[in-house]
Amino acid sequence: GLKEEVLKKLLQNHPFILKYQSKENLEPTLTYLQDRLSLDDSELLRLVQRAPPILGLSEDKLQHKIQYLKEQLNSNYEVIGKLLVRAPTILQMNLESNLKHKLEFIKTRLDLDQKQLADLIGKAPSILNMSIENKIA
Repeated sequence: GLKEEVLKKLLQNHPFILKYQSKENLEPTLTYLQDRLSLDDSELLRLVQRAPPILGLSEDKLQHKIQYLKEQLNSNYEVIGKLLVRAPTILQMNLESNLKHKLEFIKTRLDLDQKQLADLIGKAPSILNMSIENKIA
């Protein structure tokens, strides 16, 4: 579970996080992310410090995005967790209009199978943060 120390440090460094959720609601969200993605305390802290708005997402939205990545990359939750620690803003993307679109574009444009796509995203997850129109094409 989540250590009180991590929550305390997070709120000290980013007090504006409380605008997303009350302290009482933050802990279940953080615990969900930590437990589902098998993150240690430092990884969890790094993930939310680099993309604090994810704390404003419902657990349902987080679940859908994480599950979608798991399925598309044919991976397990722990691997998806490591990927998201490296590129946490992926969780901020709109699933339908952004994340799905980008993964499909990359897969089609580069003619990749599922394993090749997973390898590419695993090595360079930040590619999903790029604008398709300006950077990838």
